[in-house]
Amino acid sequence: METEFEVVAKYDRKRNLMPTVVCCNCGLVSHEHLPTEEELDKYYSIQYRSDYHGEFVPSPHRVVRAWEVGQCLLQMLQRHLKPNAAVFEVGAGIGCTVKSFAKAGYSASGIEPGAGFCRYAIEEIGADVAMQRLADVPAEPLYDFVLLVHVIEHFGSPRASIAQIRKLLRPGGQLYVECPNVGAPHAAPAKLFHFAHVHNFTPQSVQMIVESNGFTLKEKMATNDQRVVRMLFEVSDTYELRLIPGSYEAALDGIFRYNTLTYHLRAEYLMNRWRRAAGFISNHVMPRKKLQTISGYAIGDSRDAA
Repeated sequence: METEFEVVAKYDRKRNLMPTVVCCNCGLVSHEHLPTEEELDKYYSIQYRSDYHGEFVPSPHRVVRAWEVGQCLLQMLQRHLKPNAAVFEVGAGIGCTVKSFAKAGYSASGIEPGAGFCRYAIEEIGADVAMQRLADVPAEPLYDFVLLVHVIEHFGSPRASIAQIRKLLRPGGQLYVECPNVGAPHAAPAKLFHFAHVHNFTPQSVQMIVESNGFTLKEKMATNDQRVVRMLFEVSDTYELRLIPGSYEAALDGIFRYNTLTYHLRAEYLMNRWRRAAGFISNHVMPRKKLQTISGYAIGDSRDAA
């Protein structure tokens, strides 16, 4: 099948030249010039967190938010997990999700390439997180459940990475994928593309890539018009790239649906801004106090005891 690409943007969110293209067959959106694995390794180990989050070591409010995300993921996914399941997170960040699953009784571990965040996960959260690349994880079926939460968009080669994850899962294993939905307005047009997100996905393109590497879609946990893709896959013996209609059209619609003014005037956007403003005090002004009140939270346990 001949692949054709169409340019959908010329600049990134910082107005640096970075042509972005969409595949006219599958709707996958990516940089026109893909970075090498060496470039990505260097970027994610040193520069990414400072560039994307503005901090090399996580601030208290970011830790609080990450803990809340981890608790939400646990609540949403726990019904799919057997007791004592081995859970593995790729791109574990601060380690709050790994710690949340561990405190719920699961054998939870993960990897994180960012030096500052990984060190924080180990030393402050007490999470079983290693500073390691996915490509270097031994290809052994040791896990029942893999978490890929806002990580697939960072891979230089999503197909190769999913293939590696498939080797880590036991028979009957499951993979949860969550990422921004380029088919829905998850960012203002001028802020949509940046170096860290090498690829941008519609729900259809996520499904196509994952299923072509030995998985079957088990459950869609978000609709196609929501800002975030949430999908649960199960290991299968099928390795077939099956084109799902509508992905290309969905990508173009999401990219060009709004201009800067109409995006910011949406009721959904205004409501989200109000919620963020309402939570500013608890998440930014008093985050250290909130850390201490999170039930079961690991930060400072040994220090408080001393």
